[in-house]
Amino acid sequence: MEKIIFQETQKFGHNGIWFTILGIFLVTFYAFTQLVLMGVHQILLIAMIPSMTLLFYLLMLFRRFQLDTIVTPKAIEFRFFPTQKEFQEVEWQFIKDVDIREYSPFRHFGGWGARYGTTRAFTLGGNRGVEITFTNGKKLLLGSKRADELYRAIRQVMRK
Repeated sequence: MEKIIFQETQKFGHNGIWFTILGIFLVTFYAFTQLVLMGVHQILLIAMIPSMTLLFYLLMLFRRFQLDTIVTPKAIEFRFFPTQKEFQEVEWQFIKDVDIREYSPFRHFGGWGARYGTTRAFTLGGNRGVEITFTNGKKLLLGSKRADELYRAIRQVMRK
């Protein structure tokens, strides 16, 4: 096992989003129970079950999202779980430059999560991260609640 210089695990933790999803679920559940008590036709009730199930599973999926970032003397490794089971590795020889970047998640990437565009971005909260420029000109943004520490760890290894 390589010596770990920096390690961070971020969870998807925006209370506003949790309350919104939970609120929608509770309103749907309340409507369902009221319809049952009113004796509404069973077909309508059966139609509501998939939407309630979907909302519940969305809530559970959001709870599982996490971004793991590791810096070692060999490479930068990251994984956006559960969509990426294996760590992706970026070896130092392919990195041209690195910068701390402040960004607007919605304006620049359409929100938090895994984003694939001109700049690949993996973010789970906040508005700061480290942008890595590769030798081929492509870019990768790793969101971090400890962007300054991540940047210093990367620079420390790049100097060697």
